[in-house]
Amino acid sequence: MAMQRKNYQATTDEGVAIPSPLIDVFISGTLDRAELFSDDLISPTPLANPFTGDSAGRFGFYTLDGIVDIVVHSLYTLEAELFDYTLGDTPLDSAIESINDQTEALQTIEIGTAGVDATITSAGGVHTIDLPSASGAARGLLIPTHWTLFNSAIRSLAGLSGNTITMTIGSAGTDANIAPLGTNITINLPTASAVNRGLLSAANWTAFNAKQAAFAGTTLQYVRGDASLATLNTAIVPEVTNLYFTTARARTSISATAPVAYNSSTGVVSMAAATGAVNGYLTAANFTIFNNKLGTLNTLTAAAQTFAVGTTGTDVNISSVTSVHTFNFPDASASARGLVTTGTQTIAGAKTLSGRLTTGSGRNIKTRVHIASGDVTITTADDVVIVNKTVAAASTVNLPGSPTAGDVYCIKDGKGDGAANPLTITPAAGTIDGAGSFATTANYEAVWVIFNGTEWNVV
Repeated sequence: MAMQRKNYQATTDEGVAIPSPLIDVFISGTLDRAELFSDDLISPTPLANPFTGDSAGRFGFYTLDGIVDIVVHSLYTLEAELFDYTLGDTPLDSAIESINDQTEALQTIEIGTAGVDATITSAGGVHTIDLPSASGAARGLLIPTHWTLFNSAIRSLAGLSGNTITMTIGSAGTDANIAPLGTNITINLPTASAVNRGLLSAANWTAFNAKQAAFAGTTLQYVRGDASLATLNTAIVPEVTNLYFTTARARTSISATAPVAYNSSTGVVSMAAATGAVNGYLTAANFTIFNNKLGTLNTLTAAAQTFAVGTTGTDVNISSVTSVHTFNFPDASASARGLVTTGTQTIAGAKTLSGRLTTGSGRNIKTRVHIASGDVTITTADDVVIVNKTVAAASTVNLPGSPTAGDVYCIKDGKGDGAANPLTITPAAGTIDGAGSFATTANYEAVWVIFNGTEWNVV
């Protein structure tokens, strides 16, 4: 059979690809879906109609020659796009059969970063062009960080921008200077003189090296004006305002402020240990105590902190303000977790007691008398329902839906005409003792029903 494959891409009016479009293909001018195939083998593989394109909106199919209407459905638009296409008998041997040894009908090209050089990897109809980042070991793309480094590299030196720049040493000028010219930079270091800052010449070095060496005296001598050595003492050099060092003078020049104490006679500096009344140094023992103190408690840093009990909130909570941590235990209610009080309370949620329930005044069972006509509906708030209709009539008693194991109700014929007008007890779902319902047969009959987790039982 003559078939030809066509590939498409679903896009919006703005040219944006529609991801995963739903494709419907109809025989042109009808609402009859065309027969589609995913290949053109002798026994071609059927393709669902409608079918879904890929994440880039691309799709393709084979079908018999003829005109087809292609409808693209998308979650991104309420408007379906309609294409008419006539499939002809173009020879298949003129089409590309494979790309890089890949023969899939739908093929894609992706960009990757694997490897140490630019490579192309083809597998499963996907051609990955890997362009790794350039590095000392890999050829690749220049990442922004390296571009910034290269872009900020030195482009000129001393105003010269030639590809090859040389540097030489000169002596021109009266101070060290740099003279760029052409492709050469001369670093001038003139010879030092009375008017030049520069290098010391060999001749000058010889002259300086021949100067008089240090006097071979002692630390207790000085050089007199005639270049002779003499003993240095206070008799030779007057003090004027610059006093010589003596221990007594040094000690009297020092003072201290409490808690530091100073003895100018001995030169001893001291400090007493701190107490509750005296400033001083912290002993090792006190440091250990202070270091182990509580720094913060529930974000409070006050030196003195206290605990209190409150009832604020709808759940057990701790409120820490200033220096007080209040442990709030509200009373339990239908909407709040909390304490059980000695007063009247309504507590929400199912409660399971493992032992016998004992109350101070006996157990109260909620009893409801039904007198209205029509069906009787049991609610989860009922314990005992007495049916005593104003106008005698048979009654259907409907049990609550979604029961849990242990739910128990009592239904009583309060009018005393159950033999003539039975009470038919019917579950919302399931059975009663294996039957769809249970009916009373005697006057004033009372029936207890309990849900065992699977069905209702009469007890």
